[in-house]
Amino acid sequence: MGVWEVDPEIITAIDKALATMAVAGAFAVTPMLPFVEPTSVASGGFLVALGAGMRFIGQQLPARWSIASAAAGVALFAFAASIIIPAARHGEESAKANAQRCLAIQRDMLRAQPHRADSPELFQALGCHPQGQGSVYARSPSTRSPAR
Repeated sequence: MGVWEVDPEIITAIDKALATMAVAGAFAVTPMLPFVEPTSVASGGFLVALGAGMRFIGQQLPARWSIASAAAGVALFAFAASIIIPAARHGEESAKANAQRCLAIQRDMLRAQPHRADSPELFQALGCHPQGQGSVYARSPSTRSPAR
């Protein structure tokens, strides 16, 4: 093997690893999409697609250009990860903050006398879902049993 020749099995293993990481990353980031900066997701996705394209083109080139293409593809995947991972962390923090906000709104809605009249609309506008265990429905005052 010459200096510019690499075992094709190594390149195939790298391709499979990068594809697996891209799919796993897309699956992990999906629930956080409402809370992630759209330009970060678009930039990272573009770089992943560009890296995959470089890998595909590299397979059609002579050996020395194939290695350069493989290196460029890996570098683009790494650069995409450097954009997507911090954006995903920020999205996770924003999702947790939104869940806390939703829980506060839910508790306010379930009070006998809520502090805000627009809590149900706010709850829906923020995309909140009921949280907690058991029933989250309040009984109306007329159906409560009298105090003894």
